[in-house]
Amino acid sequence: MYRSFRAALCCCALPLLADASEHPAQNALLDMSVEERKVAFTRVLLTSNQACGGGVRVLIDAERFDLNNNAYWYMACGEGEQYEVYIRPDASGSTHITRCSVLAQYGLNCPAELDSD
Repeated sequence: MYRSFRAALCCCALPLLADASEHPAQNALLDMSVEERKVAFTRVLLTSNQACGGGVRVLIDAERFDLNNNAYWYMACGEGEQYEVYIRPDASGSTHITRCSVLAQYGLNCPAELDSD
């Protein structure tokens, strides 16, 4: 389920800059308003054939990066589904999306803040 974040950002008229710092996609997301980020993540989900019924309700920047400098974001949809999205620091800002219910099967959890709005 890898998708380019560039497509979602371009649709929002906020292109990635090639000369941005170490993580151009993360920088572009942080420069967006909350509503712009929700639209961008909704588009990423749609292009990955994932459902987010009711739209993105809660969106959390985990403010953490793994050893590969992947940025982590978490979202809850209006109908209850929750996702972890990590964004690679590559030129296109490619993403990987995992349902929180799948993470839970491996003893991993999405942030508790996703349960409240």
